[in-house]
Amino acid sequence: FRSWADGWPEERRGEVWHSLLRYVTKQRVKVMVATPISCDVQSDNRDWLWTKDLLGQLHPDQVMGFAVGNELDLLYTHAKDDPACIEALWEGG
Repeated sequence: FRSWADGWPEERRGEVWHSLLRYVTKQRVKVMVATPISCDVQSDNRDWLWTKDLLGQLHPDQVMGFAVGNELDLLYTHAKDDPACIEALWEGG
């Protein structure tokens, strides 16, 4: 799952993460954590910071896996107006 997203209430992030961590610990479950990749570098960097922060609060035994990007092969359908982004990601990045 995504650690946090724009549009979610920032003032509740600590409370929500605390609740998640309590659940993960009590139920002894593992979580899949992901960070997106898009053509918005500023947003991607903010997402990465949130993801690193959450991963730092989880014990390694509580992490099932970590994913970077989601369906990157379809990013071109969302970035039709920015061919330079696709070029940088796949060819020049």
